[in-house]
Amino acid sequence: MIGRIRRRSKNSWEITIDLGRDAEGKRIRKFVNVKGKKKDAERKRRELLTARDGGMPIPMDKVTVAVYLEQWLSARERDVRARTIYEYRRYVHYYALPAFGHLQLTQLQPAHLDALYTKMQGVGLSGRTCLHMHRILHHALKQAVRQGLIVRNLAQAAAAPKADHHEMKHLTAWQLHSLLSATANDLYHPIYYLAAWTGMRRGEIVGLKWQDIDLEQGTISMRRTLLRVPGKGYVEGAPKTAKSKRLISITGEVVTMLKRHRAAQAEGRLAAGPAWQDNDLVFTVVDGGPVDPDEITHAFSRAVRRLGLPQVRFHDLRHTHASLLLAQNVHPKVVQERLGHSTIAITLDTYSHSIPGLQGAAAKAFEGIMAAAQAAPVS
Repeated sequence: MIGRIRRRSKNSWEITIDLGRDAEGKRIRKFVNVKGKKKDAERKRRELLTARDGGMPIPMDKVTVAVYLEQWLSARERDVRARTIYEYRRYVHYYALPAFGHLQLTQLQPAHLDALYTKMQGVGLSGRTCLHMHRILHHALKQAVRQGLIVRNLAQAAAAPKADHHEMKHLTAWQLHSLLSATANDLYHPIYYLAAWTGMRRGEIVGLKWQDIDLEQGTISMRRTLLRVPGKGYVEGAPKTAKSKRLISITGEVVTMLKRHRAAQAEGRLAAGPAWQDNDLVFTVVDGGPVDPDEITHAFSRAVRRLGLPQVRFHDLRHTHASLLLAQNVHPKVVQERLGHSTIAITLDTYSHSIPGLQGAAAKAFEGIMAAAQAAPVS
């Protein structure tokens, strides 16, 4: 049932709106009476359906946490990336619903959230995972307050978990050179190479198309990402932030690598024949389809272990790119632009330890200020 209208009397109509099912599988409906002509009832029904699809207030005596969170997740699908909503659903279904999905929304208390976080940490989940769960619930309950379903955001009263502090890892220049040399014949070597020389994200590299690359000018236009979402396959989306849409300069060595890769890809296209998927993707599997981002990560980890290098992740090639540039006194603003950080503050907060002599330079600068003050005549 989408939205039924039933005549009650000559100028009275009853609208029934389906709101889904509760934790026990029972259907939840909202009934609204309208006085006037049938067209008035039809107009009201359209308003209710529109509000429902955006997460309408529903009867306080029937809505459960499970029903509300499912409606909230469905509404969020319109304004967040597919991979993000998938992660939201995974956290809600794995952790929140088994703990208190059966409760009515009005019965939920901060103690329920605290107990959930304690249980998650008790089974070995990281503080970062628990904090992510807390943030999801905070966003969801904030919307419930705006809709008038509850009077306060219970997540604000719960004790927010503390994220584990993980020191950022990166390779030295020598280690990076060793890695790229030793993996020259590996399937994903061109991807490792591009990540190390540009600082691009994994999804950006997987979604890169030849039309984005100007080999003559030596530039890459970052326009899209490609993600694999369980149940939906590969999903092309916009870059992570507005600043992630950027122009990245590349050197002759990267251009040479890309030309070699394009020639090898052309041979693969001929071998595949009609089975080739012409997606214009720079990096593909044997039939021209997208590369699985997770497979890149796993292959990189295997290579790192095989070579006896520090246990860095594929994403740490991005950190390595930034750290090595900053260590050579490349301006943080330039590094921000290459990485696509939304603000320079993120770059500085993440990599300030990589900029040599900051503390010493600051101490010297203050010394100079005070020396100048001491030498200046007293006015």
